[in-house]
Amino acid sequence: MSQALRRPGRFDTEIRFSVPNKNARNEIFKIHTRGMPMDVDVDIDYYSEVTHGFVGADIMAFVREAAMDAIRDILPEINIDEPIPIEIIQKLFVKDKNFLKAFKEIKPSALREYIRDIPEVSWDDIGGLEEIKRELIEAVDWPLSHPKLFKKAGIRPIGGILLFGPPGCGKTLLAEAIASESQSNFITIKGPELMSKWVGESEKNIRGIFAKARELAPSIIYFDEIEALTANRGGWKGSAVYDTVI
Repeated sequence: MSQALRRPGRFDTEIRFSVPNKNARNEIFKIHTRGMPMDVDVDIDYYSEVTHGFVGADIMAFVREAAMDAIRDILPEINIDEPIPIEIIQKLFVKDKNFLKAFKEIKPSALREYIRDIPEVSWDDIGGLEEIKRELIEAVDWPLSHPKLFKKAGIRPIGGILLFGPPGCGKTLLAEAIASESQSNFITIKGPELMSKWVGESEKNIRGIFAKARELAPSIIYFDEIEALTANRGGWKGSAVYDTVI
């Protein structure tokens, strides 16, 4: 948008819409599930907690997908050429399994360009590496699961973790486990994708990713092939981008 539009006398008041917090998401969920025949096992408070970064439209799509999945469950009992018996309609309930399936399908719209599907990998699926898993749990899971405890202790959570080692040793699998276990938005970036031949674009791309992650916190940014961004200063002739991007 042209900055000229923001000069005094044109738009004197600017109203910024931020991503809903947990309480706001809870209210939005209650609005979109109003009148929906939900099973007693559906915990709206839980889904309000784990849908970080979801805006109103995302939650509407989430609830709609859960309802559609419930309808698919009873489709085998329906003859589309005949009126649906009232007995079958009365059997329609949106269950927790429908919400769980929808949660896997619907992603925050603001992150769709960065998010990829993450396999359901748990720490138990990774053999060995016990010491590394313990360090990652302490560095990632604990601050997210017990923020009040860390604040009380005056401990600032770790800001970044470098995983390095030969190909095939489990770095990506560990990152997938972190994403699955921490229930945070997971932004995965390949280093070369950020580089641009245009002046300032590479730096702008990185600033944009971190700004988006802060907006949709808690988030984990996973840089794959980060060595493409971290050449030694002065090591690239003809371009200063690699010296300034970090």
